[in-house]
Amino acid sequence: MNIHQNKRKLYKHVHQPVNRRGNYLMYYLLVGTFVASLLVQIVAKYCAQ
Repeated sequence: MNIHQNKRKLYKHVHQPVNRRGNYLMYYLLVGTFVASLLVQIVAKYCAQ
């Protein structure tokens, strides 16, 4: 059990930067889609007028 936990800790430590980069990617993706939807709404309102 203890060896398994240590392996898990080591695995987490080794793969942390990759996960962090993945999280940033997901964050930018979410922000990008949010901004895109806002822009679409603004353009739609502008075109409607």
